[in-house]
Amino acid sequence: MMEVMRVLIRKAELQDVRAVYALICELEEQDLPLLEFENIFGSLLKLPEHFLMIGEIEGRTVAFLHLRVEGQLHHAAKIAEILEFDVERSHRGRNLGQQFFAYAEKLARDNGCIQFELSSNMLREKAHCFYERQGMHKFHYKFTLPLSGKTVNENK
Repeated sequence: MMEVMRVLIRKAELQDVRAVYALICELEEQDLPLLEFENIFGSLLKLPEHFLMIGEIEGRTVAFLHLRVEGQLHHAAKIAEILEFDVERSHRGRNLGQQFFAYAEKLARDNGCIQFELSSNMLREKAHCFYERQGMHKFHYKFTLPLSGKTVNENK
């Protein structure tokens, strides 16, 4: 039987940067450059079209979601896009992701968005199943081109 937990969802603050860093590094399965991460996090907190949200259980950060709301010409409307979303591995399967997703979807609707979208690495098959259970559909491909000069031979 699945254990259902209630998560407190709140707006991220600058002091949350280390907890968010840990979650994103876990998601990406690598240590990212901390100083650059902290600078970007601080900058994003100041932008009104970016919503950075923390999920807490008993005062501990266990989830993070970054939502961007923007007008897009090809829709002639506002679109909400999840840029990052992670629930700590030890807390998955407890309904936290569903609660967080529903909160973000309501936030998108409240901000006048007509569509809710995200990109997900092709290797994250469990995440794809989660998004499909939330009612999302796979209609697009995302193409990438590294500009760092590094050759990329495999998907990670």
